[in-house]
Amino acid sequence: MTAFSIHARVAEQVRARPDTTAVFSPHGDLTYAEVWSLSATIAARLGRLDEDRIAVYSARRPRMVPALLGVLRGGGAAMPLDPIHPLERTATMLRDARCRTVLADGDLAKDLPGDIKVIELESVEEAADGGEPERRDGGNLALVLYTSGSTGKPKGVMLSHANVMAFLDDPGPLRHSAGEIVGHVLSTSFDAVILDVLGPLMHGAAVFLASPDAQLSVDRLAEELAVQQVTTLSLTSSLFHQLATLYPETLAAVPKVLFGGEPADAATVRAAGGPTTSFVHHYGPTETSCISTAYPVEAGGPAGDVVPIGRPLDSVELRILDSELRHTPPGEVGDIYIGGPQVSRGFLDRPRMTAERYVPDPYGAPGGVLYRTGDRGRALPDGNIEFHGRTDHQVKIRGYRVEPAETAAAAHAAEGVRAAVARAVEDVPGSPRLVLFVEGAPDLDVERVRETLARALPYYALPSEIVVLDALPLLPNRKVDVAALPIPSRTSGPTSQNGTGPAAGGDVEAGLAEIWCDLLNLDHVGPDDDFFALGGYSLIAARLVARVESTFGVRLSLRSVFRTRTLKAQAEEIERSRTPAAEESRGPAVASPAQQDLWLLHRLKPEGADYNSSIVYRVRGRLDLDALQRAVTEIVRRHDALRYSFTTQKGRPVVTVAAPEGIDIPFARTDAHPESTWSDGDIRAWAEARREEPFDLSSPSLLRVAVLNLADGDAVLVFTIHHIVFDGWSRAMFLDELRVEYAALTAGAPKPPAQPVPRYADVVAEELRRLEGGELADQINYWTERLKDAPVSIDLPAADVAPDADDPRDDRASIAHHSLDYTLADALRRSAGTHDSTPFMLLLASLGLSLAAATGVDDVVVACPHIGRRGAAASQVIGLFADLLPVRLTIDARGTLTEYAGAVRESTLDAFMNQEVPFSRIVSAVRPPRSRSVRSPYTQIVFNMINLPNPPLELAGVRTEAVPIDMPENRVPLAIIVHERNGRYELECISDPHHVAPEFAQGVMRALPEAARLLVERPDLLTSDALDLLGRSAAMEVQTP
Repeated sequence: MTAFSIHARVAEQVRARPDTTAVFSPHGDLTYAEVWSLSATIAARLGRLDEDRIAVYSARRPRMVPALLGVLRGGGAAMPLDPIHPLERTATMLRDARCRTVLADGDLAKDLPGDIKVIELESVEEAADGGEPERRDGGNLALVLYTSGSTGKPKGVMLSHANVMAFLDDPGPLRHSAGEIVGHVLSTSFDAVILDVLGPLMHGAAVFLASPDAQLSVDRLAEELAVQQVTTLSLTSSLFHQLATLYPETLAAVPKVLFGGEPADAATVRAAGGPTTSFVHHYGPTETSCISTAYPVEAGGPAGDVVPIGRPLDSVELRILDSELRHTPPGEVGDIYIGGPQVSRGFLDRPRMTAERYVPDPYGAPGGVLYRTGDRGRALPDGNIEFHGRTDHQVKIRGYRVEPAETAAAAHAAEGVRAAVARAVEDVPGSPRLVLFVEGAPDLDVERVRETLARALPYYALPSEIVVLDALPLLPNRKVDVAALPIPSRTSGPTSQNGTGPAAGGDVEAGLAEIWCDLLNLDHVGPDDDFFALGGYSLIAARLVARVESTFGVRLSLRSVFRTRTLKAQAEEIERSRTPAAEESRGPAVASPAQQDLWLLHRLKPEGADYNSSIVYRVRGRLDLDALQRAVTEIVRRHDALRYSFTTQKGRPVVTVAAPEGIDIPFARTDAHPESTWSDGDIRAWAEARREEPFDLSSPSLLRVAVLNLADGDAVLVFTIHHIVFDGWSRAMFLDELRVEYAALTAGAPKPPAQPVPRYADVVAEELRRLEGGELADQINYWTERLKDAPVSIDLPAADVAPDADDPRDDRASIAHHSLDYTLADALRRSAGTHDSTPFMLLLASLGLSLAAATGVDDVVVACPHIGRRGAAASQVIGLFADLLPVRLTIDARGTLTEYAGAVRESTLDAFMNQEVPFSRIVSAVRPPRSRSVRSPYTQIVFNMINLPNPPLELAGVRTEAVPIDMPENRVPLAIIVHERNGRYELECISDPHHVAPEFAQGVMRALPEAARLLVERPDLLTSDALDLLGRSAAMEVQTP
């Protein structure tokens, strides 16, 4: 049976070793057969589930394990909770997850809220037959794990079966094997449940459930490990340090110790363990399925003062990027982003937070996602990664940026320090201080600790106080409880370095003061202070200009900085520059290359609606139409691209940007007849009619709103925006800003001041400057070489019909659907991870094989859409950035499929490495011959992969439901779109019947999964044989003449 889910993998082990002990515990043991039988009963008690969250609330007793499996078998998402947590926190998580059923130990049921259905685990009897594993897709939700939130409210991370299996199947040092006994010490409510419980059962190992007391007492943990021998032990770094210091012989008796979650002390690691003990230091957030990197510690321990977090696992794409999302040079510290199949769905019912932390991968295949961890690191020469703290814990001390983790790491080198943590304390606003907390004996020599720190750290990174504790306070997950650290009082307030005047006031002035202090290494500045008198000079003034632009969206000239020398004068200059008149005075907007292309296409067919983007929702509840209109107006005021209009001068587009104030947005309201009944089909037809109304590009607004008020009190909202000022990324921004604006307006309360956004016109101008200034010459040269002699189009069979200009339906595309089942999709993902490829690349290679088998052509160019946004500024504005990349596929029939897939991988990577050149400029540089088959060269065939869900519309006080409408896509002869849903790949084939026979297009689409199957199952097959097999398949129903 194919292992398509976690419980199916466990079922394989049940069949292989039914009488082997699967769970050891102080409360009793369970065999694999007993675990499986109990899980069958639990699944039956729960009934059929559809990703319902079912909590498991157990004090680490044996039946906790079959309870988790029973939820999965029933189709639910298991939500393990730890009784060691405060009851209020448990109740909060249950409410947040909308959890209505809890599987609990009988003596814990009384602690649960009264409206919760409780199934007591003691009442569950073994089924006579455990049965076969219920079939679930890998994309189905498996776990919801709660982590601490920055707002103080825990947030649920949604992990699918495929996410978890991608991690647990990694072939590296973290993988368990049959015969192991894995100690589960850490809290079950955290992601340790994946590595310590699900992982062993998937691979035939056993789980030892340490008691709840062992979580809180290292003494109790050592006692239990002395009784129950384990072969693998998973710990946090804090707990590792305590065991290594207090019970080194206990740690030395464990063959394999896995530790991470916090920086580890290299000296402790070197001193710990025995001759047969292996250590693995690991790293990874819950959002990427527990662990993303691993560092097997070599004999003798790490050579330096820092223990690296290791290399990425096989299924992990780890990128270290700077603030502009560019790769940092080797050795340079940057922000850690993680991609690949381990990346979870996101946060439960938190779409905004999900959109902030799960971002498009600018370097991967289209649709790829990166999780922004908030951690920082750098690549070492040997390929390992070194952790460098958190972005959100970085502080400024006396004007210098300090990483508290660095101070704590240095303290570990001091004699007598068992553990350390540093914390920035801001008990006087604007004057943070660094406090170091160390765990050690009462007679610890603090001055010796200071001497050790002084030898390793610059003066500004030294702590102002050192607090000695018998033990650092720990959370249930064994990490340091920072909030419980005793903060020493401060005896005196801060003094100004220059002593001139009061602190800065006002939003702009205060923000500017922070920039001054950072650039000039000051603690405090006053409104009348002079920038140059405080040490500023021309180079620092240039940095000031850049910081002001990134912070306030305003570009000051160097001349104005020298003219407005005081803090107050510069703040006033920034305020003036943010007015509407100043905004429009920064130079005329120009159309981007992509906008020029769409403008030309619109001129060819001004009555068409091919490039109208629609967002349609049904609203249940009372919709405040006045607030809605004002909210949309505010968004249009904020984003200049939404105020664009296009006229023609000398055959070229000229952009006019309307003033932010007084913009008139078309807002149509229609009231349905009081006695009318609108079906879903009627609503879709009405919305589609609104979408198909053409735009006049010379009108001052290329956005319109239509509202249909239904007789039952519901409403239908249609936002229609022309693609010339809008793309998929813009959609998410528009809906999120609409949520914020509408909530503030309906609540009648002032909303937080919106952060200024860059102008779309300025971003386009900078991109054009780089293009016209020669900075992209190397990329242009790549394209001219790569596409030299490439075919503009290939011969495809067309339908034997003639266009009918009088029939409006004649303009519609032919649309067909197909899919790759989960088994094949999972095999594709595994193959991609093994060969340093991506599913996108393998599916693109599959399309190339399908086309070659159907046409006999061995050289084709496929256009692949990409987001086209580079740098922080582009990610903040609504506008058109999406573009096409022409990827050339050449097939050598004499080679193997492995060689062919590798060639496609290299071609795709090269294309994305040179993606800054706009598609239209690529075409003009290559100057290919024109083809009557396609309107634009290299766009005959388009391939796109979409694995990001459409963001929802959230409006305060009402419920919204997306309304799917037809969006005919006959812009190119043939388009294949892959949607990743629930672990499957669903194919959508869109073809223009006047250029491509629908039967031929459908045949290519049906052959694509067969080609993918050959790529992953028979990689050593000669490409010529693969083409022969595909050509003879029943999928190919139409051949070219």
